[in-house]
Amino acid sequence: MGDAHLPRHRGNADHRLRALRAPPRPRGARRGTALGAWLLAASLIGLDNLSDAFFRLDCRAADQGCTAAAAASSWHGQVHIAAGLLSAIAMVAAPFVLAARMRHADGWRDLARPTILAGALLLVVLLGYAALERKTGGGYLQRAAIVLVSVGVATLALRVRSLTRSRDVVLQR
Repeated sequence: MGDAHLPRHRGNADHRLRALRAPPRPRGARRGTALGAWLLAASLIGLDNLSDAFFRLDCRAADQGCTAAAAASSWHGQVHIAAGLLSAIAMVAAPFVLAARMRHADGWRDLARPTILAGALLLVVLLGYAALERKTGGGYLQRAAIVLVSVGVATLALRVRSLTRSRDVVLQR
C-alpha cells in the first residue's frame, strides 16, 4: 500500500517531518527543559499500552486463581508490571510538573490551578484503583483515570490549537 493514499505534491516528506517538530512556545514562556512534555507523553498510558502487546501477563485477573504473583511470574510479566508502574508514576507527576510551568507562561496561567486539581483527583482515583484492584469497582476506577487523562490531554491540545491560531493571526498582521 505504501504512500499511495497520501496526496502527491512536492514536499510531502517535509510535511510529515514537520509534524514531529516541537510545537511553538507561547509568548512569555521561558526556555527550559522538555521534562513536562516528556512526562505528558509518557503519562498517556502509551508506554503501558505498548508494553501490553509485547510483554503479556501470565494470566488475567478474570481467570480463576490468578494472583498478582502468578500474573507476573515470568520475565515478560515483570516487564509488563514495571512498564505499568513507570507510566503510572509519570501520569501522576505530569499535571503537577505542567502546572508549575503553566504559572510562568502567557496563555497558560489560567490552566495552572485546574491542572493541579485534576492531578489531585487523578491521584485519588489511582489510589482507589490500587486499593480495589481485583475487587468490584477497581475496573471502573481504572476507566475513570483513563477518562481524566484523556480530558486533560484534550484540554491541552485545544489550548495549543488556540494559541497557535492566535499567534498566526498576529504574524499575518
